[in-house]
Amino acid sequence: MTVDKILAGRVLAIGYACWDLTFTVNHHFGPDEKGTARDLAQCGGGLAANAAAASGRLGFDTWLASYLGRDMFGDAHAAELEAHGVHTDLLLRGEVPTSISAIMVKPDGRRALVNHKLPQPTIDPDAISLADLQPDCVLVDGRQLPVAHRVLDQAARLGIPSMIDADSASRDILDLAVRVDHVVGSERYATALAGLADPAAAVVRLANDRQTLVVTCGDKGLLWARDGAFGSMPAHQVEVLDTNGAGDAFHGAYAGALAAGLPWLETLRFASATAALCCGTVGSRNGLPRQDAVHALMQEQPLESQPITRTRP
Repeated sequence: MTVDKILAGRVLAIGYACWDLTFTVNHHFGPDEKGTARDLAQCGGGLAANAAAASGRLGFDTWLASYLGRDMFGDAHAAELEAHGVHTDLLLRGEVPTSISAIMVKPDGRRALVNHKLPQPTIDPDAISLADLQPDCVLVDGRQLPVAHRVLDQAARLGIPSMIDADSASRDILDLAVRVDHVVGSERYATALAGLADPAAAVVRLANDRQTLVVTCGDKGLLWARDGAFGSMPAHQVEVLDTNGAGDAFHGAYAGALAAGLPWLETLRFASATAALCCGTVGSRNGLPRQDAVHALMQEQPLESQPITRTRP
């Protein structure tokens, strides 16, 4: 099956937002080395914020609950979110400066990143009512914990699908991960949590009967475990200029696919195509695709899932 119609649904993302300064360089600098960037791209960043931007760009009705400072970076980020179709009425604005990330991207798309973040205010846990908002999917990322926990309680009661962007095996992420329906994590998250170097073996070890598990492995594709079955899927083949934000775009598209009720393997294909297209432009937001481009890549490069046959370690 290939998706050939416009998908619709309502997505709520809760978590982290920052502002990204992305420098294109020929190589990553060593100690005391100075150099010049060939290009500079600026855009919003942050796990949940990028996922929301991807979801909104894809045409899903999307809200972001996060924090931004009342400064030029926060203003620019809020305006950019709105330009991508994201509702910003759940943003908390304050006097603490917006978090900033400086990213160096090499010609092969690999990156190095440094972030500056001061302790930020948290959203009132009672500020969001899912009964009023009526989302079809909730995404959390391990930040804005008080409201994230409260919203996951509501989602469980109302039967709303929930997911986490698990980029690491931190305590905050693990506390949320046990409460969601879909754990969509990085290779780093899975191998660290399982204590295994092989991500496929890690997926087999971490799988349980209550949750769906997806592990993204960059240009190596993804691994998944669901309802006692295990599988892998390759990545789409595209020209890569910058991998920054591709994983977040995967999560935003995955959330949209859940909200739209897309079949399982089509959900993976849809999210994979979105992430691949994100890599074609420098900057985590600048290459976010619309649905028609995603559908076109899915048709041009149909991906098949292969079973993982290894035994449980």
